[in-house]
Amino acid sequence: MKRRRAREWLGQNDALLRLSDTSFDRLYVTILTSLIGEGAWEVATAPSRRQAGQVIDAVIEYVRLLMTGGRYHPDSPPGAS
Repeated sequence: MKRRRAREWLGQNDALLRLSDTSFDRLYVTILTSLIGEGAWEVATAPSRRQAGQVIDAVIEYVRLLMTGGRYHPDSPPGAS
């Protein structure tokens, strides 16, 4: 049941980001989805609002960096999106 839900969530994020069905795009959406999920877990278990806020800020920054850099394209030079 947990795996099914995870696949559904990945599929929803894949559709939201309008990615193709390549291994590189699946990896990209998996990384983004995992980052958000792990961030949510850290927020939920944070010992204080302050620490939860810091985790939220970190997750947003990581997502911003991943989204700005774009996904990996094997035919592109490193750093190009």
